[in-house]
Amino acid sequence: GSLASAGGGGGSGGLVFLEAPVVTVLGKLAANGGGGGGGGSGNGSNDGKDGGNGALSTAQATGGAAGGGGIFTSSNGGDGGKGAAGASGSTRGATNLNGGGAGGGAGRIWLRTPEGATPIIGGQSMISPSPTIDASL
Repeated sequence: GSLASAGGGGGSGGLVFLEAPVVTVLGKLAANGGGGGGGGSGNGSNDGKDGGNGALSTAQATGGAAGGGGIFTSSNGGDGGKGAAGASGSTRGATNLNGGGAGGGAGRIWLRTPEGATPIIGGQSMISPSPTIDASL
């Protein structure tokens, strides 16, 4: 971000859509939100840092750090908020003169099969956020 601005919001998680007569998940499916950007600091002329990308896990993406202060001043930027993941929602950025951006919201995971065909989800699989199961194919 620019030196005297709030941090940008994190990106949303997007969509994972699987549609087939048989759906088997043996790995990872994730549509997690990204972390918000840190606010810039006019005290020291330092940009805020970018937030983290949505992870392939149930861990929330971290928000970016606020821009640092000057030699004799502290930062007036706020840290970015965490992105949504798993059962955890996104968080807002820290408030300050130049607030941090909010974390991105979770996307959707949609598994669609014919009626009576339940998706097979392996024991070591990881899905974040929880999927929508649709048997209307």
